[in-house]
This record gives sequence, C-alpha cells and structure tokens, in this order.
Amino acid sequence: MIVWLASYPRSGNTFFRMLLFCKYGIPTSSVYDEPDLVQIGATKAVGHEPLTKSIPELAKEDKLYLIKTHERPSDEYPAIYLVRDGRDALVSHTRYLQQFYGKAANPIRKLKQLVGWENYHRILRNVILTSKWSEHVINWTSRPDNQTFVVPYEKLCSEPDLWLDRAIQSLQLPIKKDEVREMPDFEQLQQKWPQFFRKGKIGTWKDEMPDSLHRLFWKHHETGMTMLGYKK
Repeated sequence: MIVWLASYPRSGNTFFRMLLFCKYGIPTSSVYDEPDLVQIGATKAVGHEPLTKSIPELAKEDKLYLIKTHERPSDEYPAIYLVRDGRDALVSHTRYLQQFYGKAANPIRKLKQLVGWENYHRILRNVILTSKWSEHVINWTSRPDNQTFVVPYEKLCSEPDLWLDRAIQSLQLPIKKDEVREMPDFEQLQQKWPQFFRKGKIGTWKDEMPDSLHRLFWKHHETGMTMLGYKK
C-alpha cells in the first residue's frame, strides 16, 4: 500500500517525515535518491529508507509505504499533501538552489552565471515564472477529500502533533503511535544542518521578496493562493 507524502519543494515535507519518524517510529521513503540528505548526513534523523522495489510492486503489498514526492498526481493512491504560502516556498526554494547548486563544476557554473544564477533576485524571478507552484496546488487539492488530506505548513509548525494525528486518522492509516525519540526543535535542526534547514519561519518572504517580484508572483500564482486562503 502506497501513501504519497506530496508537496511542492520546500513546503514542509522533510519536517513531516521527521515527525512521523519521531512520534510514530515510522520510516519513510522518497521517489528521489535524496542526495542532499545524504550529503549533509541527515538520512537517519529523517527516517529515510531507500526504495528497493518499483512503485507498482510496492503498491501490491499489504505493508504501508509512505513515499515523498514533488511530482503532480498521476494515480489514485491516497496522499498527505503539505502546502505552504507560495511566497515562502519559492523564496526558500531559491535560497536552497543557491546553497546546494551555486558551487557546481565549472561548465555548469558558467552556464548558471550566464542566466544570472548567482544573483538572488534573478533566480527568484525565474523560479516565480517557471515553478508551476499554483498548478501543483490545484492538481493535488482537486482530488477527492477521502483521497488527499491537506496539511498547511503554518499549522503544522504551531500544532505538529494535532496535524500529524489528523492526517493519519483522515486517511485511516494503519499506524499506531509509538514515540521512539524526541523531536528536535527547528533551532536544533538549523544548528546541525544549516544548509538544509535555513529558517523554517512563516512570512520570510516579506524581507526577501521585493514589491516588484511580489506583484509578479500574484500575477502568476493568484489562483493557487486563493484556493489555499492566503492573502496579499
């Protein structure tokens, strides 16, 4: 049995995986190899387990597999969908791209310089224009309620246990609570892995998204923001 842990990048997926691991002792997997978690040595803390079989093969098993994805829905497997204010998500994604890919090999680095990769505002503008964040939100939240449970990042941060339990109960997942380790707070995560856990705060876009890019963001992503109830 497969349950997707879906989200647009930098929307709380890793945080949710850590909560599942700490509060329920449930490891999770990913459709990606998670090279960034490997690079910073955080796979064990997140509870990440590599996939050993294909998705169709795992879907036939009785065992529950919780699998991270940033892709759009292409099947009817149930999902927990993590959402975050698109402005914070795109700002965080831009900073993440700078952190992990700003020191690439020379040919790639040269190409990135040509497109303004090393200029934060140019990268953010490009992310706003090409990210398809709004379409991602529409695709996942348009699924039937009994197929997808939406978890707002902002509420997950303020009431993690409540929203973790709601997600599990809503989809009637065969999981029993078994707290095996204390969940570190964000300050601890940031201190240990600053490359990955940058701020995690709500509303950071106010200091990192200039007015011109804020207007551009709303021009391209108003539909998704409105669906989720976020305001200008």
